[in-house]
Amino acid sequence: MDFPILLLIILLFLVIWYYSSCRKSDKLPPGPNPFPIVGNIFQLNGIIHESLSNLSQIYGPLMSLKLGKKTIIVVSSAEVAKELLQKNDLKFSSIGVPNAAQALEHHMYSAVWLPVEKQWQNLRKLCKEQMFSSERLNASEVLRQEKVQQLCKFVQECCINCERVDIG
Repeated sequence: MDFPILLLIILLFLVIWYYSSCRKSDKLPPGPNPFPIVGNIFQLNGIIHESLSNLSQIYGPLMSLKLGKKTIIVVSSAEVAKELLQKNDLKFSSIGVPNAAQALEHHMYSAVWLPVEKQWQNLRKLCKEQMFSSERLNASEVLRQEKVQQLCKFVQECCINCERVDIG
């Protein structure tokens, strides 16, 4: 007699938990309803970019997915991405550092993972003015053309010798 009551309580708890996790915040973009615990992982079967493309045709160019405990926002349109990154860059720039970047302490030496503060703004300004300015890019044009020619020659030699092309 105790087992059916316990089973009913567990089932009721799972149903309540499922429906409470399906309710999305008003601030999140639309997206498919997640399954309990695993979220939307089963909707990303096969080739992931094709699955995301199919989902974006249903939910639009900006959608939210739940992968386990993590909620992610997927942007599948260049116009929407440009708007997000230009107008709301501070909201999206404070993302956590992934474990892969922390493994060899790459996050400590990269401008990508710096928190948004004065140092990050100074580095971004320095990159824009010194590294990626049109004068600097024009000055290195000869070197870039030489490297492209070397790559083309390498690929051609690999094709003649019927070898794999290891561009990495």
